[in-house]
Amino acid sequence: MKKYYSKLLLFGEFTIIKGSSGLAIPYQRYNGQWVFDEESNDSNKALSEWCEYLNKQAIPKNLSIRLDLKQFEEDIAHGLTFQSNIPLGYGVGSSGALAVAFFEKYVTVIHIGKHDMLQLKTIFIWLEEFFHGGGSGVDPLICYYQQPLLIKQNYQFELTTLPEFIEGSNQTCFLLNTNISRSTEPLVKGFLEMCSNPNYELKCKEELGYFTNNAITAFLSKNNEMLLEQVRLISRFQYEYFQKMIPNAFNPVWELGLFSNIYSLKLCGAGGGGFILGFTGDWKATQEVLKDYELEVVFYL
Repeated sequence: MKKYYSKLLLFGEFTIIKGSSGLAIPYQRYNGQWVFDEESNDSNKALSEWCEYLNKQAIPKNLSIRLDLKQFEEDIAHGLTFQSNIPLGYGVGSSGALAVAFFEKYVTVIHIGKHDMLQLKTIFIWLEEFFHGGGSGVDPLICYYQQPLLIKQNYQFELTTLPEFIEGSNQTCFLLNTNISRSTEPLVKGFLEMCSNPNYELKCKEELGYFTNNAITAFLSKNNEMLLEQVRLISRFQYEYFQKMIPNAFNPVWELGLFSNIYSLKLCGAGGGGFILGFTGDWKATQEVLKDYELEVVFYL
């Protein structure tokens, strides 16, 4: 069975909502696939609930698709489950991977090209409503194309390629596991409420958006010196203005990175738990300083 990968939003958390750029990549370490398992499990029950939900929904007129929910229901009855190691509530696209798996198995697209990105995005947003009550469609797009996605200003999408990485380099991008599951929706809602203050919104757009755009440019052009500098600025900004998104227990380790200049931490997606994303120019020293935490290398710079 085909594997459907998770995703990481490297840059653009929250600021893409306000029109800045973003960059997301497929992350193959975490993935899911269809399997048939005769024993009842939570995934099978969740699929049944999703099927029941879709049966009650009218397909929007702007979506030229047909759903084979009869086959979906029959497969569920025979033990269909989405076997996945993608952690739930971590912001790495568990529902996005499932939406794409469903799309490729039970959806027929009518009248539009299968590779029409904007139409696909609209379809994926609708399919994910059951899980989030709404979404951007970014997670499923990355999973579907299995390529990095550059989110340009004002939500224009473009597939891109990553620079070559040097295996074993001492400069790395890594994940720190908080072991805290969270929900994206209240975090985004909280951010939008904070943006009701015009000064806060302007600061996010002009400062954080600027650092984010610079970090993406540096990353794609493999300017590591500029990248680490911009990530440090993002880390400092988020520490000061995004405290609600940083779990209290991880404030000291975030602060240590800022003061030691050994590594820089930033939100991975909406924050609030899940993974924290880190960048460092000295991976050996970072491992020593953070030896009490669960770390994993995403890629070497």
